Amino acid sequence: MTSNKLQIIAMKTKLTILFILCLGCMITLNAQDITNVDVKNLSDAQIQQIISEVESRGLTMDQAIALAQTRGASPTQINDLRRRIQDLQKGKQGQNPTSSIANPEAQTTQSSKIMREAFTEKAEIEATTKNKSIFGFNLFNNQNLTFEPSINIPTPAGYVLGIGDEIFINIWGASQQSYQLIVKQNGAIHIDDIGPVFVSGLSLENAERRIKNRLTAIYAGMRGDNPTTFSQISLGNLRAIKINIIGEVNVPGTYNLPSTATAFNALYLSGGPNENGSFRNIQLIRNGKIIQVIDVYDFILKAEMTGNAQLRDQDILFVPTYQNRVSVEGAFKRNALFELTNQESLADLIQYAGNFSDEAYKSNVNIVRIKETEKEIITVATKDFAEFRLQNGDEVSAGSINDVYKNKVTIAGSVNRPGEYEWKPDLKLSSLIIMADSLTEDAFKERAVLTRVNEDLTERIISIDIAKVISGMEDITLLPQDRIEIKSHFELKSDRYITVSGEVNTPGRFDYYDNLTLGEALFFANGLNDAADTTYVEVSRVLDKNEMSRLGDKLAHIYTMKIPRNLSTNLQDLSFKLEVFDQINVRRAPNYKQQGTVYVVGEVLYGGSFSLRRREMRISELISLSGGLTKYAYAEGASFERTTEDLGYENVAIDLNYIISNPNSGYDLILRDGDRLKVPRMMQTVKVSGAVQNPVSITYSKEVGLKYYINQAGGYSDLAMKRKVYVKYPNGKTATTTNFIFKNYPEIKPGCEIIVPQKEEKQRIDNSGKWMAWSSVIASLAVAFATIFKN
Repeated sequence: MTSNKLQIIAMKTKLTILFILCLGCMITLNAQDITNVDVKNLSDAQIQQIISEVESRGLTMDQAIALAQTRGASPTQINDLRRRIQDLQKGKQGQNPTSSIANPEAQTTQSSKIMREAFTEKAEIEATTKNKSIFGFNLFNNQNLTFEPSINIPTPAGYVLGIGDEIFINIWGASQQSYQLIVKQNGAIHIDDIGPVFVSGLSLENAERRIKNRLTAIYAGMRGDNPTTFSQISLGNLRAIKINIIGEVNVPGTYNLPSTATAFNALYLSGGPNENGSFRNIQLIRNGKIIQVIDVYDFILKAEMTGNAQLRDQDILFVPTYQNRVSVEGAFKRNALFELTNQESLADLIQYAGNFSDEAYKSNVNIVRIKETEKEIITVATKDFAEFRLQNGDEVSAGSINDVYKNKVTIAGSVNRPGEYEWKPDLKLSSLIIMADSLTEDAFKERAVLTRVNEDLTERIISIDIAKVISGMEDITLLPQDRIEIKSHFELKSDRYITVSGEVNTPGRFDYYDNLTLGEALFFANGLNDAADTTYVEVSRVLDKNEMSRLGDKLAHIYTMKIPRNLSTNLQDLSFKLEVFDQINVRRAPNYKQQGTVYVVGEVLYGGSFSLRRREMRISELISLSGGLTKYAYAEGASFERTTEDLGYENVAIDLNYIISNPNSGYDLILRDGDRLKVPRMMQTVKVSGAVQNPVSITYSKEVGLKYYINQAGGYSDLAMKRKVYVKYPNGKTATTTNFIFKNYPEIKPGCEIIVPQKEEKQRIDNSGKWMAWSSVIASLAVAFATIFKN
């Protein structure tokens, strides 16, 4: 038996002993077989005892579970144990981050888990108008672009290990083992049976070589050219590093970042440079020295990440103020504030601005420069762009080309393809018409108008006979900027229409067609309505040209027709030929009237709605139709409501008792559609309102008068107009107080309202200033008189 095999056997024996000792602490059952243990029934204290015992032995949970499997533990028991440990650790607060039992399932991929809650979140930035105009600001303040550290990122090969980093070591092959280790304060990880391995300050690649070299001391199968045992080393939870961001940034301060963070990650969280910050000279300072100068423009314009250095703990990002910033506006693809270095020229700025826009005037640009006491304009030609140096505060602008064509002619109107065409020397109008795909069929050929620009830029009109141009009898040579307009003969005529009004379903104006008849016009108006009088249809026609030329009394020709409702084509009148501007009016039948309805409500036998039976139906007839008044009716309080187009809603005062006693009298109103008669029940109160102490309703008594009811309402108020008291009766009538020698108050009836008007409250005027002025005048006069008499 070889020495390697003896060593392996000795190790397994040692681990078995350790597991038995651990199991003895883990299960407090006397001599009970492990296969009979129900892990689900173990208490949290027992699970914690298992964890503590395993940690005190320097074992990982994977090692302990592997040994438990050798003792006959089932897969179900192993899974239950894993779950119980995980649940217990999730519920614990303040867990020791250096514990060797962190995640029972070791990581096997080269990835890093970032505990996001431990790191600084992005600062909220309220961007100003100036912020938004700075080129580069949106790079660190854009919802669609983020430099926030990713949750899962491959560990960079050049990543430098530091204190607090978590390292996973997985061993497989002839030997199987896993380690979950923390880089401690001394910069080393501790591997059982090997001792400390110093890795702090080493790159992950170099640390991996050192660890593998040390592992060969206990895993002989990893040696030689044909190893039987293999290892993989990866990072677990990343440590946090502190980065200080100072200078002209939106939110300066100290930021907690994952150890894989880069400069752009930190700038993104701080909102990037502020209004005064430089995007071209951001300094990464480490141990008091500038190790990297970051130019954000390299990333924005060239997609180069060379300046995006990886950060280390206590690094400083310093953003100085800008030194040379200029504004760009006008015909450029990007209008913004750009920052330039001392070596860059106007040509570089134009490249940063995305070059000129499509319609830019590129021969020169204008620059407004601020001097000590004034401004000046500098015009820079294209040939000088590369040599011209800009100064801080310069304003660069480019104009657009003029909307002028040197070789354009235009043809509009009645051609098949109107528009603008290329002018060439000796271009003829006939050729332009051919280029426009000839005239349309409705073209007016007797005259066209050509508008030509004179040398002094004024315009003149040239009339052209298009018919002669088409026939080849004459032609005209065109010049640049010429515009030709050819009219349609329809445009040169008045609108051709007829009008149908009166009792038709759709009155209105309709297009006129040659040979249009009366029947067809009524058809366009969707026929006659129910109110139409077919015996009287009127057609009004304008005078002809000769009649219009002579002054006379006659204004139109009138024709009357009789037509059938079905608009039959057989009748002669319907075949009457119409002319342009004819007006057809269908009269309403003399006795046609839409059915009307009136209403009576209240104390009648048959209240409700009633149809108007004849033109002169009156209130008395409505009372008869409703069966008369009941014994509870209060006729004196009856009211009558009417709504008219002219006056709208109105309340008409009536005397129902008189109307019933004197039917068809002048007081017996003729009813209209919508009229409403209200007959109330006998009333028992009188209402007092207006300028009284206590407006109230009081029980009616025929033994007392108006003053009694005023007193019952507390009497008049201070602003009461006693002589203007009036009474409003339920039927709508009003009676006022008369004041001839003695006051005569109106009669009080049940249901009436006594109204006391109120005076307008006068504004009190402060006369103290006026009296003081008079006092001063009088005093002055007294002094003057005293002086005079003394002398």
